[in-house]
Amino acid sequence: LIDLFDCKHTEKMKAIENVMVEACMATGATILFSHSHPFSGGGSSGAVILAESHGTWHSWTEENFVAIDIFVCGDCEPTNAIEILKSFFELAELAST
Repeated sequence: LIDLFDCKHTEKMKAIENVMVEACMATGATILFSHSHPFSGGGSSGAVILAESHGTWHSWTEENFVAIDIFVCGDCEPTNAIEILKSFFELAELAST
């Protein structure tokens, strides 16, 4: 679980979907499909469905905030996604739970 505060690109739904696919691939997971949904006034939610579980996001453009979860099993390593996400959202730090 990763909470991203003061991040850039929260309004770019398709770009977020693409980076979530990239981040999930970096864990070693098998991508089955992805889907995203925009909300009026900005923000989006989406999911990357994996053979090993899933990755999801919810973005709030008015808050410059994105909540992400990436759950995997087996030999996958979820922490491999962190630098990809930090780079895309232009973050110096992130808070994780």
